[in-house]
Parts: sequence; structure tokens; C-alpha cells
Amino acid sequence: MILSTFPLLLNYHLAAPALIRIIAGIFFLVAGYQKLTIRKAKYIEVFQVIGLKWPKFVTIFVGIAELIGGVLLFIGLFTQIAALVLAIVAIVALIIKSQRPDLLERTAWTYVLLLAILLSLLLSGAGSLALDLPL
Repeated sequence: MILSTFPLLLNYHLAAPALIRIIAGIFFLVAGYQKLTIRKAKYIEVFQVIGLKWPKFVTIFVGIAELIGGVLLFIGLFTQIAALVLAIVAIVALIIKSQRPDLLERTAWTYVLLLAILLSLLLSGAGSLALDLPL
């Protein structure tokens, strides 16, 4: 017997990963688009300040990774792979934020929350409304 306040809602357990997957997908789609267009110069500067050798290349690479990862999360295709790659991006952003709080405009808690969402998707899979099929 399961003790739950709303036991009938447990029938929709695949909706929860779908909801967070779609929201995270939109977030990373927008973030990647911005790194490749309107905020490109800002992120090139960020990567220069932290001492990366090819800041323009890194900005484009991360922007493409976020854009493609965001699309994959949104449609629910290769969800766990996309979540793993984007979790690495979130960890790096969290490290940058912890060492140089002034460089990134989002709070550290934003990156912690994104990391938790991505790890949840890595463990649970895509949920409903996805192109991924559970193994």
C-alpha cells in the first residue's frame, strides 16, 4: 500500500520528467542562441578573463552544445545524453561562478537547480511526450 495524499496523481508519474525536460530544453535553447548571437561578445570576454586559449571557439562550441542540447531535451530525443552534456556545462558554469562571481549574471543557485534537473533527467529518462523510448 502506498501512502500518498493524492494517489491518483501517481498514474501520471511520467509527466514530471516531461515537464522539467521541456522547461530545461527551452532554457538551454535560449541560452545557446544568445551565446551564438546577441550575447556572443559577452561570453567571449568571460572566456578570455578566465584564461581560456580560444575564447571565440569555446563560446561557439558551448553555444552550439546548449542549442542542440536544448532542442534534444525539448523534443525528448537522446535525453540522457543531452542531460549529461548539459550537466557538464552547468558544472563548469558553477565553478566559474564560484571563482569569479562577477563574470556570470545568473546566480549560483540557478546552476545548482539546472544541475539537479539535468541529473534527474539523466536518472529518470525523458518521461512522456518524448521521442525517446525507454529501454
